[in-house]
Amino acid sequence: MTWVPVLPALLVAALLLTVPGLLVGLALGLRNEPSLGAAPLLSVVTVALAIPLSSVLGLEWGLLPIAATTAVLVLGGLLCWWLARRFLPATAVAARRDPPRSARLDLLTFSITAVAGAAWVGAVCIHTIGDVATVQQTFDGVFHVNAIARVAETGSASPGTVSATSNTTGAAPFYPPLFHALGGLLVAWLGLTPVVAANVLAVVVAAVVWVLSIALLGHVVLVRRRLGVAACVLAACGMPVFPYLLMSFGVLWPNLLSVAVLPTVLAFVVVVLGESEAPTIPWAPSLVGGVLSLAGLYYAHPGGVFAAVALALPVLASSLVSVGATVWRRRPLGPFWAVLGAVLVVVGFRVAWNVVLSVPQVQNTMKFDWRATMTEAQAFGNALALATPLSPASWLLAWLVVGGAALAIRHRHQRWLVLAHAVVVYLYMLAAGSDEQTSQELTGFWYNDQYRLAALLPITGAPLAGLALVRCRDLLLQPLARWRHEQSLHQESSAPGRRGPDILRWGTAGVVLAVVVLLLPGQWRLVGPAYVLRGGYYPGSDALEMIDEPERQLYARLLAPAPGDEARVIGDPWTGGALAGPISGREGVYGHMINRMDPDRELLSTRFGELATDRAVCAAVRRLGIGYAVEDTRHFRPDDPRTRTYPGIDGLAGRPGLELLGRDGTVSVYRVLPCQT
Repeated sequence: MTWVPVLPALLVAALLLTVPGLLVGLALGLRNEPSLGAAPLLSVVTVALAIPLSSVLGLEWGLLPIAATTAVLVLGGLLCWWLARRFLPATAVAARRDPPRSARLDLLTFSITAVAGAAWVGAVCIHTIGDVATVQQTFDGVFHVNAIARVAETGSASPGTVSATSNTTGAAPFYPPLFHALGGLLVAWLGLTPVVAANVLAVVVAAVVWVLSIALLGHVVLVRRRLGVAACVLAACGMPVFPYLLMSFGVLWPNLLSVAVLPTVLAFVVVVLGESEAPTIPWAPSLVGGVLSLAGLYYAHPGGVFAAVALALPVLASSLVSVGATVWRRRPLGPFWAVLGAVLVVVGFRVAWNVVLSVPQVQNTMKFDWRATMTEAQAFGNALALATPLSPASWLLAWLVVGGAALAIRHRHQRWLVLAHAVVVYLYMLAAGSDEQTSQELTGFWYNDQYRLAALLPITGAPLAGLALVRCRDLLLQPLARWRHEQSLHQESSAPGRRGPDILRWGTAGVVLAVVVLLLPGQWRLVGPAYVLRGGYYPGSDALEMIDEPERQLYARLLAPAPGDEARVIGDPWTGGALAGPISGREGVYGHMINRMDPDRELLSTRFGELATDRAVCAAVRRLGIGYAVEDTRHFRPDDPRTRTYPGIDGLAGRPGLELLGRDGTVSVYRVLPCQT
C-alpha cells in the first residue's frame, strides 16, 4: 500500500497537531513566527486536556472534546492576554526586531524553512518505511498499535484505557495516552488500521511537530539572524539520534511526541527567565504556555517533563548567576544578599528533589535499570559525535556543534545553550557508561536508558550547529563583500544598492547550506537517518522480525471481520499473534508481549489448545468471545526465555475444536469451533 491513499490522513494528523495550538497561541498574543512554532506544543496541550475532559463529561473520544477544550483555552487565552495588556502591558508585547527588518520577510523565511524541513524529514521517513502498512518490528510496537486499536474500539482515550491494553487485572496504572488517543482518532475517523495510523502519526510528529518546534528555538537563539532558523532546521534534519532513533528503537512513539515539542518549551523558558537577546515572544504568553506545557508533556510521556526540567535548570542557573552578579555589584550589602540567595536556591532545590523522589510513580520508574554498555569515556565520545550503538556518528554536524559551543560560550545570552548541551551530554555519559548509584539517581527518570537521553542531544545541538553555520557564512561573505566594495569604487556608475547585497547575502547562505548538505553522510540520500529508521522496520534477521509481509497479508485476508462479527482472535504474542487483531481489524486477546492477565487469559495462555476437551478452557473461550486463532512456529527473539510464556497457544496443528482456514509458510489461521462447557 503506497502513501498516496493516506495523504488525507497525513493532512488530518498535521491539522490536529497544529490548528488547535495555533488558535490558542493567537488568543494568548503570539504572532508571526512564535505563533507557528508554538502551535504543535499548544496543540499537544489542547488534546491532552481534552482526554480527561471527555472522561469527566462522559463524552466519547473524538472531535467534540477537542473542540470544547480548544474553545475553553482560547477564551482563557484571551482573558490572560487582556489581563496582561491591562495591568502589565510590557509583558504582553514582544520586543522590537533588532536590527530593524521586515517582519513579513522573517515570517516568510520561517515558513519556507519549516515547509522545506518537513518535506525533507517526511521524505526520508516515507521512503525508508516503504509500504505504509509495514509493521514496526520492535517489542513495544505491539503494545502501541494494540492501544490505538483499543482507543478506537472503546471510544475512550483515558490513561486507564490505554494501560488496560496489557493489564486486564482491573488495577491498571497510569500510562501516557496522547499518542494512542491521536492514533485512535485516525482509526475511528478515517478507517485506517492501527498499524497504518501509527506510521502516519509518527511521520507527522517527526516532520511537522519537530521541525516547527526546533525552528522556533532557532528563532529565539538566533533572533538577530534570519539565516539562523534555516541553519538550525538543516542541522536538526540531519541528526540520526532524533527523530529517527525513537521511531526505530523501542519503539518509543510516545517519547517521540514528547521530545518533539521540547524545543518550544525550552524557548518559553528562555524568554521567561530573561535569557533571550531580543525576545520576539511576549513574556506573559511564554509563561502561560510554559505552565500549560506540563500537562501536554505529562500526557505525551512523563519523561518529557523531566527532560524539560533538565534543560531548564541550566537556563535558570545562567539567569540566577546574572541576577546574583548584579545584586553583588549594585545593591547595598550586595555580597550578603547574593550569597543568601544562592543558599536558598540550593536548599529549595534539595527539598524539591526529595519531594519528587518520594512520588511512588517516580520510584517505580527509577527501579528499572538499563546496564551500561560502554565506558564513560566512550559514552562521552558518542555524545560529542551525536552517535549511539544503534546510530552512526554525524561527524560534520558534531564539529559544527563544538564550533557553535565555542561561539556561544562568549555570548551573554547564549551561554545557557552550552550549559544545557553539557547537561545532556553528562546524562548520556552516565546512562551509557556507568552503573554507579549516581547514574541511577540522575538518569532513572528515563529508565537509565541511553537512547532516550541521546534523543535530547539535537534539541541543544541543532541551535549550536546553526550558530556555527551562520558564522561560516559570515566568514565566507566578508572577503566577497570587500571585493564587491573595491569593485564599486572603480565603477562610479554602479553605486551600491539594495538588490546587489541582498543577492550576495542569500547566495552565500545558499552556498553554505548546499555544502553542508553535500557533506552529510550519503550526500542527498542521508543514509545515517535512513539507516537508523530502517532498523526498526526491516531488522535484517529472522530472529528480530516480529511479523513478515506474507503473514501480515494472510491475517488481513482471512481475519477481516464482516459487519456484526465481533469475535476476537488469539495468538502467541511472541510469534506475532498479538498483531493479528490490529492488522485485521479484530480485537485481540493479548495486547502486548508481557501482560498482567485476568484468570481467563492466564488459563488460555497455558491450556488454550485443550478447548475441545477441557470445560474450564471452553468457558474462558466463550467469555472472551474468541472466534479465531493464529499460530506461527517461528518465535521473535527465540533465545529470550519469555518466549515460552504462552505454551497453550503453540502447537495448535491437528488440535480438535480448530478448523484450519489457511496457511502460509510457518503461519496458520484457524476458526475456533463451538465447544461444550
